[in-house]
Amino acid sequence: VIAPQGDRGERLQQAFSKRWQQVGGEIVGQVRYSPNSGNYSVQLADALGIDLASGKLRAGKTLPEMVFFVGSSSDAAAMMETLTRNLQPLALKGTEQIPVYATSQVFDGQRMDVRTDGLRLCLAPWQAGAGPLRTDATPPPASADMLFAMGADAQMLYSKLAMMRSNPSLHVPGNTGYLSMDGERRVVRTLVWGVLKDGQLQIQSAGRF
Repeated sequence: VIAPQGDRGERLQQAFSKRWQQVGGEIVGQVRYSPNSGNYSVQLADALGIDLASGKLRAGKTLPEMVFFVGSSSDAAAMMETLTRNLQPLALKGTEQIPVYATSQVFDGQRMDVRTDGLRLCLAPWQAGAGPLRTDATPPPASADMLFAMGADAQMLYSKLAMMRSNPSLHVPGNTGYLSMDGERRVVRTLVWGVLKDGQLQIQSAGRF
């Protein structure tokens, strides 16, 4: 788990780690980095047990099966470059590349630094250029953001709550996610997966992740 120093990074790291362990996962290393520092080789090598001089794993260390990253687009580019240089060569000696997952905050809707290629993201349909507002004949205002998308979903849900209560398996396509209602009558959302390639987001099916 790689997260920035500070309260927000700590909260996200703890939230992910807690849930990951609840479903049977194991946290084998944690990195807290200083945002915008640009060089993370020493921190990552120490957490992963890589000897930078030899490029090999230290005795008793094993590679992680995945990496979870929290941070900005610029930090994601520098971090992915470091992982590609130090971690992926070790993985490719016997297995496929180690997947790196990130939160949607790394994606701002613009073309990304090509160093982020291969990064896997979980996003709202709105962020991925999909959802009712994106496909409607009348486009949203240029200033519309995620709060606009959330407001549109809230208005849409008002007319569908009764139907969702009576049919828990119903998923309503929204701008913030595919929306459904759980057994405690909470509205939950399923997001979409994307992977960065040549600096561009490509939507993927969940089964490929």
